[in-house]
Amino acid sequence: MDDGEAIDALRRGNTEGMDTLVAAHQSRALRVAYQITRDTQAAEDVVADAFLAVFQRIKSLDPDRPFQPWFLRIVVNRAISDTRRRSRFQRVLGLLSRATEPSDPVQVAETNEEMRRVIAALDRLPVNERAALSLRYLEDFDERSIAELLGCPIGTVKTRLHRGRNRLRQELIGNGTGADAPALSFIGGSE
Repeated sequence: MDDGEAIDALRRGNTEGMDTLVAAHQSRALRVAYQITRDTQAAEDVVADAFLAVFQRIKSLDPDRPFQPWFLRIVVNRAISDTRRRSRFQRVLGLLSRATEPSDPVQVAETNEEMRRVIAALDRLPVNERAALSLRYLEDFDERSIAELLGCPIGTVKTRLHRGRNRLRQELIGNGTGADAPALSFIGGSE
């Protein structure tokens, strides 16, 4: 069953449609929510709440528009709201270690430390800038898609990305990472 068939089934009250949508979109939604909340449990709660919203509002989905952007916009908005409500969030390191580990233990330790610095610096950014940077660089969305997901003009996305990169760079340099550190490659070095 594809998204269109699942949505039609759900609109008719068939819960198999929801099962199909969850199976197809839960993984990416969790990654997106986690990148914003920086808390595994909060991300799971945000995604569960977003799927509940889908169930309640499925009839408001324009049948001519794809499901994923509509759904991810719900996830992003709820993750931002959740993050704003929480005064502190739990840091989970290592999520970004997707690359295969090099055999040199010193290089592994240096890479892990660089990723910790990037994650810690991201955590200190304003939530809107963190959301834009995470969607762009960790989830590989283009600016137009980010604008749609965040519900703002593309110019606002560009501003948030620019400011976020600058703040992130300053955070990394200010914390002793250095201007030529590999961690800065995350944001394009001197871009």
